[in-house]
Amino acid sequence: MHRFSSNPLHLLALSSAICLCACGSGSLSPGGPDDQTVTSVSAQESVSGTAQCAVPPVQLTHTSTVTNDVTVRVVPKSVYPLAICNDGTPATYLFRPGVGAGAKRWLIYLEGGGSCSTAADCQERYKKQRSLMSSGDPVDHQPFTTPLEGIKSPLPGENPDFYDANFVQLIYCSSDSWSGDRAGNDQLPTGDLARWHFRGRRILEAVFTELQSQGFSSAEEVFLLGSSAGGVGVMNNVDAVHARLPASVRFVALMDAGFIIDYPAYDLDTHSESTAIPTTREQELATTATVWAARGDWSCEAAATDATSKLMCRSPEKVIGGGYISSPLFIRQSQADGVQLKGLIPPSENDANANAYRQRFTESMRARLSGLQQVAVFAPLDTEHGVINDTDEWNASIVNGTLLPAAIGAWYRDPCNSMLQRIEQP
Repeated sequence: MHRFSSNPLHLLALSSAICLCACGSGSLSPGGPDDQTVTSVSAQESVSGTAQCAVPPVQLTHTSTVTNDVTVRVVPKSVYPLAICNDGTPATYLFRPGVGAGAKRWLIYLEGGGSCSTAADCQERYKKQRSLMSSGDPVDHQPFTTPLEGIKSPLPGENPDFYDANFVQLIYCSSDSWSGDRAGNDQLPTGDLARWHFRGRRILEAVFTELQSQGFSSAEEVFLLGSSAGGVGVMNNVDAVHARLPASVRFVALMDAGFIIDYPAYDLDTHSESTAIPTTREQELATTATVWAARGDWSCEAAATDATSKLMCRSPEKVIGGGYISSPLFIRQSQADGVQLKGLIPPSENDANANAYRQRFTESMRARLSGLQQVAVFAPLDTEHGVINDTDEWNASIVNGTLLPAAIGAWYRDPCNSMLQRIEQP
């Protein structure tokens, strides 16, 4: 088998924009940002006000029982014919039931793993990373024995706050950052872009429906999270997921390494930022809108006045910075994200000009994260990409003496009154 992922929900868009509120109640009514206050020299920390925050604090009690009973679940094509991987095989997900006090708490994890949007890239991806485009021949309820780490771990020593919760990991096989809904043709050769299905949204929708029969209908707390492309998937779908849950459910979300910024690529001729228009990021969004039939945040798209502004509804800095997310959101983002930089400047470029460019990217990332309102931010000054699914990186990510697991745990318990921003300063 392969890895894990998540998919956007197929819900109706709102008729107007909704404001970002990291401590929102799930209400779709707009609200203004709270003030932020810098309380530390080496890290910016601010605490949200409570006027717009309706997420109640929660006590995390635990059981001494530990379970690692993880199984692969197959989404049946006979029931969900559109919830399929790139190559037409059925979507799958992992499930570990919660125990004791964690039985009413659900972690829904959207896996990442890059994407493809050209014939050559998709063919190469299928050749070398087939598990990211296919489920192969999966067996329903087959035991999954690969250890789950970090925030997914069932061990209290590694994951003290969430080890006993229900855990669901959507396996990423749609290559579309959980935003696509386009049919392919299984009969075409792998070198033809029209061969591939991009059905991230349909997969997510199907899995949420399937979970109803596994106890999810009685969930009291739901934590949606994802890393890398899965983190972008969280941004694309967080409010849509929230909207399909009963109002009584306590809902929060986390995106790890998904805050992609639109920064000019490195020009190998001028040894500085490219002035080309459209930018690399704008080109990517335009291409994938067509190839994947991609959609982004629903309220942003409802407010878009033209095709260009609609494209930006899959840009995290535009959606989150623009105040379109109403659900409580925690962002974990390295300021010098190595994967983002690799897409902008070749790693082989290591002279003074290239290093200065990387420094400017880092400064720009820090400034943009600092400008976010009403969303929790944990931004170390390092190059790590996704860290929440690796025990060593999960326990080593630190800002101003606070480890990432502790920061997430404190925020989860009381997002209305806990740390809002912690951004490491040089």
